[in-house]
Amino acid sequence: MICFMTLLFLIKLFSPLPSPCKDENGYSSLAEYDVASEMLTKSMNLLIDPCENFYQFACAKWLLRHPVSIDQKAYSNFNTIEDKVSKQIRGILGSQEIPKSKSIRAFKTIYHKCMDESEINLNGARRFLDTVRFIPHTLGLVSHEPYLNKDKPNRLLDGYRQLIINKIKLFYNDANIPIDETKVAKDVDDIIALETKLAEIQAATVNADFTRERLSKLQKLVPLVKWSEYFHSITPFATHHYINGDPIVMINSDFITRVNDLLQSVDSKIITNYVYMYFSKSWRGELGQRYEDIQQEFEKYVFRSSTKEPRWKYCLRTVQEEMKLVSGALYETINATMEIVEDIMSSFREILHENEWINEAMKTKVLNKLKLMRRQIGYPEFILDDRMLDDYYSGLNVYESESYTQGKENLLAWSIRKSFLELINPHDKSDFTVDPALVNAFYSPQSNSIVFPAAILQEPYFHQSFPKALNYGALGSVIGHEITHAFDNKGRLYDAEGNLRDWWDGDVEKKFVERSKCFIEQYSKIEVVQGVNINGTRSLGENIADNGGVKQAFRAYAKYLKKFGNEKRLKGLEEFSNEQMFFIAYAKAFCGNLHISALINRVYHDTHTPYEYRVNQALANQPEFASAFRCSAGTPMNPAKRCVVW
Repeated sequence: MICFMTLLFLIKLFSPLPSPCKDENGYSSLAEYDVASEMLTKSMNLLIDPCENFYQFACAKWLLRHPVSIDQKAYSNFNTIEDKVSKQIRGILGSQEIPKSKSIRAFKTIYHKCMDESEINLNGARRFLDTVRFIPHTLGLVSHEPYLNKDKPNRLLDGYRQLIINKIKLFYNDANIPIDETKVAKDVDDIIALETKLAEIQAATVNADFTRERLSKLQKLVPLVKWSEYFHSITPFATHHYINGDPIVMINSDFITRVNDLLQSVDSKIITNYVYMYFSKSWRGELGQRYEDIQQEFEKYVFRSSTKEPRWKYCLRTVQEEMKLVSGALYETINATMEIVEDIMSSFREILHENEWINEAMKTKVLNKLKLMRRQIGYPEFILDDRMLDDYYSGLNVYESESYTQGKENLLAWSIRKSFLELINPHDKSDFTVDPALVNAFYSPQSNSIVFPAAILQEPYFHQSFPKALNYGALGSVIGHEITHAFDNKGRLYDAEGNLRDWWDGDVEKKFVERSKCFIEQYSKIEVVQGVNINGTRSLGENIADNGGVKQAFRAYAKYLKKFGNEKRLKGLEEFSNEQMFFIAYAKAFCGNLHISALINRVYHDTHTPYEYRVNQALANQPEFASAFRCSAGTPMNPAKRCVVW
């Protein structure tokens, strides 16, 4: 009992725990250790050689227990926690209790308006037509790949074309306008032709540059748009002088110039239809069931998917995107992780000092950026105070008498206004603006801050009473990943204050680029399915962060063991050393299934590599892993050549 009470006291004070209390057999007697043991044994397949495919070794049983289909294309530990958190918030929103906080009442009101499908089916399309006042075209594709595959039948493009035609017909019916099939088909083909040309420009200008220019320069580059008039129409009056006189950041000026040249040669009617097509995309979920049905037909034809996302998930996600801190106030779980953050930062400093390719002057600059890096853990304390939460959302008015569309418009208008007012108001870069109920972690280059929302601070990533091997292997590697983003190929462009400027020594920058090429070539050789390889250039930043993160976390854990001694082993997993458990926890955090369609889509569009390669390639680059599992030289997990930046 004394041992248990001491442990609770230590947890309460967030101080380091050398190791949990043990029974007479030398194993932990805590229930949490039993949970950890069950979690891992249900995931691992000990018949697989860890030196051949460590991901399968750590995750094979988990993958069998969590299959995916064409309808549910992807599922991972992140999804497991997301489902848990979403259901908790949904339960709170379903409560009949009236919140004291005005902002929480607004959150609930918009959510329930979104859930009123009968009203939306009756009036949604009419509200859209009243807004645009004429028939627009709808729904664009995010990707440019479908337009560029001209040499083979394109199921996605064919399905997309038919989707637009079907939606236009519905709009014509709702507006009581006779349908001219030939005209509709011609208009759709014109839009797709414009999108194809835009996709070609996008593909030809992949290397984005960052420049600071005044609005007048943008007006000269793209005279087709009245930029000052546009910004004045969407921003508070108090910001107009700032917008007119201060520099703005332009990304990829070559793309902007080429698009302007293209638009100069395109009929204005086509441009108008194209713009309204994208405007109508934001109305998905507000038009009614008939529009959802043809969207479902499209997804079934193209992706062979027949399952529709539950309405409550769509509504919750939609409101959460703009009222992040309210959902955090509804979900208050937080655990102490600052100790691990500080340990990982200490490891980064040690690794930096050991790197001979960086000169001392540049090391000083990097250390300063690390020193000034802000840590945002869990949630901001003020969200638990109704008055302070309402003050943050002051100016947001949502009424029971309004429709879902009106409530959503009020919310978006408030969000835009608040964002632009930050241009003229003193902005505290330490502000916690990420949804605490979001299961993810972030690095923000503009504020030089790492963010770990409360929702991710739970198993399998973290538990205060789990072995430190698990906490450092899972959450510690995530922390190291986000820290490393500050110094990857994009994050390094921002200085310690979050300013976009050239602050790197020229010779060091060249060496960074050379070391980065190793990762590009290494990951580009990975073939995920026949004929589909990882894009090492697109995924470079994430790959640098994955490799640096696990390296820093392992070093931090090794220092912990040196200071406190070995941790006792989990029952059922006694054969594994502390170091091996660290790497098992790292892999377990990435267990996830991808349907082949989702796998290919991730390779083409996502900056993250698929789960298996985030584990295997990152660990194959760590000599400490090969040493821990005694992998023979030349095995997949102990290659002759490794890549390293940080």
